[in-house]
Amino acid sequence: MARIPGFATVRRRYLTTRRSKKRENDESSWLKDTFLPCVSDWLRPHITFLIDKPGDLVCQICHHSQLALRSEAEARGLYVELWDSVPAMLPCGHVAGAQCLEIWLWDNKSCPFCRQKLVHSECGHQVQPRHLFSQNVAFTPNSIPDGGSIPELCYTCYKAALWVSANFRYRTCKRRFEQARSRYLASESQADANILLHRKVDFEKVIVEEFWEKAITSWLTRW
Repeated sequence: MARIPGFATVRRRYLTTRRSKKRENDESSWLKDTFLPCVSDWLRPHITFLIDKPGDLVCQICHHSQLALRSEAEARGLYVELWDSVPAMLPCGHVAGAQCLEIWLWDNKSCPFCRQKLVHSECGHQVQPRHLFSQNVAFTPNSIPDGGSIPELCYTCYKAALWVSANFRYRTCKRRFEQARSRYLASESQADANILLHRKVDFEKVIVEEFWEKAITSWLTRW
């Protein structure tokens, strides 16, 4: 079979160029499918309300109520018919007027836009939307497209379970403090005094660390 001079070189260049173009197309496709949805403003209310601050947001359920970020005190003073101007956010990242969304969730356990199921898997309670005010929008939990998730327990059930665990630790710390105090009163040694001091600190901090800090952190970071 006759060989065309330089054919092998041309063929290698062609295949290399084709692979390069395919790689660029794959990277472009990955960028569109993966990165762009994650930075889309409608999935990131933090960006929408804190940076862009659009003045023409309308509830997409009723297509009437104008959404606006207010202080909680100002929002609570609104007439009932104006309550729908308060933005309410779901774990999927969708936002609608608070009143419209509450009415929708009376009979439905999913997002009105993407149908994301809004139920805590372990306790079975419905996920509650977050009302967005100027004071709390900065620490609203991440939406699901932004890395967030719906926890197995609702906040009320989580606190109840947390209290059981914290109360067990409290009783343990209390018993250890009483034992350490008895040993110190009997020996009056420096070693037992140091142990008693540590047991005192553990006892005084246990409820704050095991319950309140975890409960507050949970409220700030989970749905």
